[in-house]
This record gives sequence, C-alpha cells and structure tokens, in this order.
Amino acid sequence: MNPLMSPGQCLAIASDLRRYLKTSGALELSVHSVFNRSVNTLTKDGELVTFLASGRDMVPMGLVAPVESIAAWKLYPGDTIRYDGDFSFHLPHDRGQLSFRNATVIPVSLNFSGRYPITGHDDSLELIRQALLTHESTGISSLAARIQGGAPSEDAPPMNIYSAYIARDIDLFLDEWGSGHFEAAFERAKRLIGFGPGLTPSCDDFLAGILLWSYYDKSPQIDKRARALEFASQLVALSKERTTLVSYHMLRHASHGRANALYLDLLVAMGDEDFLEEKIDRALAYGASSGADFLFGLYAAAILSSNRNDPSIWIKKELS
Repeated sequence: MNPLMSPGQCLAIASDLRRYLKTSGALELSVHSVFNRSVNTLTKDGELVTFLASGRDMVPMGLVAPVESIAAWKLYPGDTIRYDGDFSFHLPHDRGQLSFRNATVIPVSLNFSGRYPITGHDDSLELIRQALLTHESTGISSLAARIQGGAPSEDAPPMNIYSAYIARDIDLFLDEWGSGHFEAAFERAKRLIGFGPGLTPSCDDFLAGILLWSYYDKSPQIDKRARALEFASQLVALSKERTTLVSYHMLRHASHGRANALYLDLLVAMGDEDFLEEKIDRALAYGASSGADFLFGLYAAAILSSNRNDPSIWIKKELS
C-alpha cells in the first residue's frame, strides 16, 4: 500500500526548511519540476522547497519522504501542495499528507564557531585530482588536468565538447579569481553561468564548489575576504537571470555556506584520506555530472587558496 494514502511521517527535514516553516504559517507550494526521486516546488515568495525520496542526500530547503519513488505521488508541474502551518504537507487530489513533526533535522551548513578552518591538504588534493582525471564525465571535470599541482595521470580522459569549448574561459576565470582580482573574475564568470548539460549546468556546479570553499576558507586578508563575498553576491544575482531556477538556488545557498550533505562531508573529510575517498566516489556518482563538476570547483578553489602568493603558476595557459 502506498504509505501516503494515510498520514505519512517524513524521515528527515533540512534545518533551514524547518526554521522557515516554523515562522511561515500556512503556505501553498506550486510544483515546478518532477523527477523519479525528487520534486521541486516554489512558494509564493520564491523559495525552492524540494521533496526527496528515501535514500537521497539532504539538500537545503529539503525534506526526505518515506517513499522510494516520488512518481507514486503522480504530481505534475502546476499542482499545489499545501502546508497547513502545523507540521503537515497535504498532497493534491487527496493523495495523502506528510508530517515532519518527528522528522530528523539535518544541518545543511557546517556548524562551527567562526569560519570553518579548512585547508588544502596536499594528500587530499592529490586524491581528488587523480579521481577527477580518471573519471569519465559528460561535464567539465576533466579540466582538472589543466590545473597543476600533482603528477600527470596517463589515464586522464580526453576533453568532451563542453570542456573543449569552455576550457579557455575556465583558465581565465581561475587566474583572476585566484589572484584576488574579483571584479575581473566576475566578468569572466559571465561566460560560465548557465553553460553545460544538466538541470544544474556543469559550470554552475563548478562555481558552487568555488563559492562553498571560499565561504568556509579563512583568508588571511580581511579586505580580500570582503571582496570575495561581494563577488559571490554579484554572481548569485547574475545567475538569477542567466541559468535555471534550481541552479540559481544552488548557487545562492552555496554563497551562504549551505549545500547538500554530501558536499559538506567533502569539506569535513579534507585531511582524512580514508574518509575522503568514500566521499569522492559518492560525489562522482552524484547526478549525471553534477558531483564531478562540483568536486572540480572545490579542488580548483582549494589549490588556488593554498597558493595565494602566486596562484597563476597553477593554471596551464596553453590550450589542449
């Protein structure tokens, strides 16, 4: 029997969504996009709320339902899910309701005092690099080969059409961003936002990795830190006009240190290669190319952050 034909209990809810619902009162959520294991909905004030099937990693403003497939709900774009203001969502067409009253609350940001002191551990970065260079992806993660910092991999996959097209723009963006030239980096980023395959285009996943790392990275220069945050704010504002709705919200969350649980685990695992290896494998398997492209952005930001005095030496100038 479909568990949603009677009141169902959500397995988990994102910490930011629970805070949002606690103060929102009753809401109507319009179904935006429907997939086998997730449904994206929009509130009237423009918040994206995602319903996930069991087994999915938590995402910002998300909750995990007690079903293996969201397809059982038979939802369509334009349908309305109603939140009653009292811990329960009501599906349309009398298909049941979901309560999150006793759901496990999952953090979607790292809960540390001050900034999280992440560093670019050499062994961790080399582990990520080798994983990226031996992973065949439909996205842009093979461009990690253009960032020096480790021994070349003979098994590095060739660039696909997306990587070949955007390689030079990635080079120029990383050179400006890593040098702290954030105004120039923003101009370069205009060529990246929205480019590539996927509901969250590959370059957006890459930029999310950059933004998430830079949010938690401790820059030794307060002024540079402030300019990096201003860059992130401008990037997010531009993405609202240049990319998909889901991708815009991903970038907005990343700019404030929020991301899905798997991506946060990657940050925590830096410096613990045994733990990191498993997280890398999971990231590379996430989506068609999203996890690999995000990991590429995280890796690039970590490399450049650990070599602030001369970041340009890390970027290969020649086109392959």
